[in-house]
Amino acid sequence: MLALEQSARCMQCALPLGPRLQAFGWTRCRHCKAKPDPNLQTVVCSDYTAPVDDWVQALKYRKGWGTVPMLADWLADRWQREVQSATSSHWGPCTVMPVPSSPARLRQRGYNQAALLAKGLSTRLRWPLNTDTLLKTQDTQAQAGLDKAGRLHNLQNAFRVVKPVQALGPIALVDDVITTGATTAACIQALRRAGAQRILVMAICRTPE
Repeated sequence: MLALEQSARCMQCALPLGPRLQAFGWTRCRHCKAKPDPNLQTVVCSDYTAPVDDWVQALKYRKGWGTVPMLADWLADRWQREVQSATSSHWGPCTVMPVPSSPARLRQRGYNQAALLAKGLSTRLRWPLNTDTLLKTQDTQAQAGLDKAGRLHNLQNAFRVVKPVQALGPIALVDDVITTGATTAACIQALRRAGAQRILVMAICRTPE
């Protein structure tokens, strides 16, 4: 199992917690401390840095499907070490949902890397996989190069829940990388509007603030 250095992170958004926050025993960053959400937790494996950034880019842009089993195992292991083993954890099995791609992006790329990771994670943890409830119904400008405000505006109303979610239980929303958090925030908003309550965001890496 991969053992790259893992710093303490905000339990809600997975941004690294600096030494000062850790010294005070904080479990949330300054942003999430101001708006705590007990029904939202985020698990990532690493910062978006070498060599993980190359693994993600290979999967995303170069059809590096051979990395999926390794990355899914790594993410499952991180979940088991950080969340499942915690005595205070209230998370049980979840329904796994990938962050969806738009139809145009699927045609262009031929696959959704988040869906590949979600399938691998579902198999590894023996959680049910759901790929046809949360959809991206609008083609949007590429997120790369946009700041956080631009990303949020770009994704406004881009995701839609097309089937009931109340009976699915907690949802594990899977993506490859969290940059500003705009994409996952838009997905969470769509799921919450449809009645989902507890959401566990799971990604391979997170871009530091």
